[in-house]
Amino acid sequence: MENQNSGGATAPSGSPKLSAKGLSVPSREAAFYRSLGFNVTGVGKALTATVPERFIVFVAEGAEALAAQQKGLQAIGLPPSMWAATSKNTKIAVFALAPTVTPQQLQAQVGPKVQIVCAGGEFPLPTGDWFDPEDIDATCLDDFAEISSIDNLAEQPVPTSADFRESEPLKLPLSKYSLLGQGPEIEARSRKSKPISGKALLLSQASIVYGAPNTGKTIIVLYLVIEGVGLGTINPARTFYINADDNSQGIAEKLSFLDEIGVHTLVPGFGGFSPPKLAQDLATMAAEDCCDGVVIIIDTLKKFVDLMDKRVSADFGGLCRQFVMKGGTIIALAHTRKNPSASGKLVYGGTSDFMEDFDAACLLVPVSEGAPKGEKFVQFQFQKRRGPNVDEVYAYADGPDLSYFERLSSVRLVHDDEFEQAVAAEQGLSDADLIATTLACIDSGYVQKMALVREVSRRSGVSRRIATQVVERYTGDDPNVHRWTFVVRDRGAKVFRVLTSGG
Repeated sequence: MENQNSGGATAPSGSPKLSAKGLSVPSREAAFYRSLGFNVTGVGKALTATVPERFIVFVAEGAEALAAQQKGLQAIGLPPSMWAATSKNTKIAVFALAPTVTPQQLQAQVGPKVQIVCAGGEFPLPTGDWFDPEDIDATCLDDFAEISSIDNLAEQPVPTSADFRESEPLKLPLSKYSLLGQGPEIEARSRKSKPISGKALLLSQASIVYGAPNTGKTIIVLYLVIEGVGLGTINPARTFYINADDNSQGIAEKLSFLDEIGVHTLVPGFGGFSPPKLAQDLATMAAEDCCDGVVIIIDTLKKFVDLMDKRVSADFGGLCRQFVMKGGTIIALAHTRKNPSASGKLVYGGTSDFMEDFDAACLLVPVSEGAPKGEKFVQFQFQKRRGPNVDEVYAYADGPDLSYFERLSSVRLVHDDEFEQAVAAEQGLSDADLIATTLACIDSGYVQKMALVREVSRRSGVSRRIATQVVERYTGDDPNVHRWTFVVRDRGAKVFRVLTSGG
């Protein structure tokens, strides 16, 4: 979603610039296309480019045109360097064009339903959710594939579905379910599996994370969700954390920071929600095709389905599959068995159906080697993956007296040479340095707890665990002891301010 300013406020750094009409210009997209060599015009999501000399663009709109475009280009036999959707029903293909090939020959090849735009004309560019640099296999105009010959293919008619049509349509029971002719539409609305944050859990997948109690399943997954909101990879308004494995204190703790970032929390017994409603609503969302961009975290899976019942597990796994096929994301948390295997390794609990039906299945395994004192290391060890899921290692503070927020704030991705640098940075800074950094962050507008801890950590180079300890240590109302305090705003958000000598 594009950011828009109102009331004449100054746009934050990195925000899209505003045109005279007040529309946001997606500068990232425009800059990318200009770097390829295109002359780009337009504002908002309506970016267009002029077709360069000796180039040609195929534009197909609608299912029939998309099918004809795909067949025609396959017959030409040369993959386009730019093959991208600009909307749900529109796709473009861009080629360089040799002087020996004419647009008329190409029009005969792809048919009249596909529009051909020649040099000097304008064509639409993918923006917003449709913008993906991976769709362009070139770094400049000179890299684009060139149509230099079509080897008399234009003289040969391109086969169409009409060539294979029955004289009278067969009335078969399965015909009513057929997706015949809908391939381009399904391809246009499909989503690539991209990381939420890090490279372990991916969007547009059904993933299941198994772990022993107190391994850190919830805290690691919530960390990835919070990071994903910050990175813009997930929409908090379409993200739902289902907390079915907590007491009232735990629910309140998680609500305090999930509310701050706008992520929904569902709890059985509250607001009319119950475990059977989840399966019903998954089926409804898939049927009504409103799954796109929705992320659901199920904590834990056993509260919603009997993992030991093969039929029930298969039915629920099928619902999750339908939901993901329509653009949604499922992350389910589950427990390992109490007894390890004969080799001493953890074993996932329940039947094998979720392992088989989900796109990714992994064990979250404690790793003892290399962990500094006071921290716990855990690794995603994937037993199955249908995408580029990575066996990443994460660390978080481990101690009996730590608050949940302090543990969450301490989560970090572990790199090979990270430990020595982190320890040196933490030992080299005194409380006075961190107090000064925290005061500067509050003055800069970082006044909510999560944002404040993150910025203090970034500016000072210490871990978020250390930053959280300093923020909490000097929070209070006594100016002789404390340096800042907070007031509680809407939805329980804590808003910090500097404590003056008068309170």
